[in-house]
Amino acid sequence: MQSLPNPAVNLAIILNAILLVMYIILKNNGEEGSVLFAPVVNPIELFKLARRTKNKGLKWLCFILVLTFPILLILFVIAAYHEMSKFN
Repeated sequence: MQSLPNPAVNLAIILNAILLVMYIILKNNGEEGSVLFAPVVNPIELFKLARRTKNKGLKWLCFILVLTFPILLILFVIAAYHEMSKFN
């Protein structure tokens, strides 16, 4: 019988992919993106880029990424806590 994948691991992979997309968008638009402090710096810089840009598609993409990142981060913490509580 196969076990179901751990949702915390899935969310961690998705969060890292979102951070990578944020970094690539920032670099492609000439902004400073951070690799080391990406969870803090990149959403802030992406929000600034979204407010400045005239490209509506890029603006929507930036806002969607900025809004989904903290929501998924909270879900990750909840999922990780739930998985860790199974060990007691």
